[in-house]
Amino acid sequence: MRKSSAAALTLFGALLGGGCAHGRNYDAPNGPRFMGGVVPERPAQQVLRVVSFNVNYAWALHEVASVLQQTPLLQGADLVLLQETDLASTEWLAAALGRAYVYVPAMWHPVSRRDYGNAILSAWPIIESAKILLPHLGRWRQNRRVAAAATVCIGSTPVRVYATHLGTMTEMGPGARREQLVTVLDDADDFSIAIVGGDFNSGGVAKAAVDRGYSWPTEGRGSTRGPWAVDHVLVRGATALEAGVVSITPGVSDHRPIWVAIRLDNANSSAPCTPT
Repeated sequence: MRKSSAAALTLFGALLGGGCAHGRNYDAPNGPRFMGGVVPERPAQQVLRVVSFNVNYAWALHEVASVLQQTPLLQGADLVLLQETDLASTEWLAAALGRAYVYVPAMWHPVSRRDYGNAILSAWPIIESAKILLPHLGRWRQNRRVAAAATVCIGSTPVRVYATHLGTMTEMGPGARREQLVTVLDDADDFSIAIVGGDFNSGGVAKAAVDRGYSWPTEGRGSTRGPWAVDHVLVRGATALEAGVVSITPGVSDHRPIWVAIRLDNANSSAPCTPT
């Protein structure tokens, strides 16, 4: 390749990726990782509502809260999976919604100039959490991707939940994104009920989960960023009842939130669940 062509490709990648300035990855396998918030005791229920929302660096945090609190299909969600957030924003939003939380930053980001990662907000007790390091660094910034994991106790039923954010098309190819998702699925193998959601930066990588017995209720429900359907929720060990994409006011985020209603057929309150 001629030098001029290589330079043009590098510039193109930088523009699409928002610049080539490197952040600072958090590569330790167990942290940083944060838990907090409180939830009231409640009886077990069979139907849960799960929301996933890429909140675009949490720059419009109060507007994000309004969307989650005032949109009929989203309000009162049992589980909210967030991407592109930081600890302070996660704590504030968890307090505003009355939820417990797990937050796992992937890196300190050069665009937002603060931590950048994924969070799980839960209306049910979180009894365990984990950080899942995803393979393959981004091509331009060499940035790390992670998944936040939480074991949520619904009555006596443990449910494993993941909020993840896979690499973009400019950072890596579809095979690398598939390997990132498979890393999350491998962690979920030890749990009878698993929910995996987030920004997959792909319309088709979720097929890797379908091949392993997951349902894909958000498939074909509409675009979530521009004309593309890149945000998804996957479910195993429970029945997905309905799902959809919610339109929001421009400026809140560059993604639209998605939601899924699922049924836990074996949920009960006979005994507390414990970490596996």
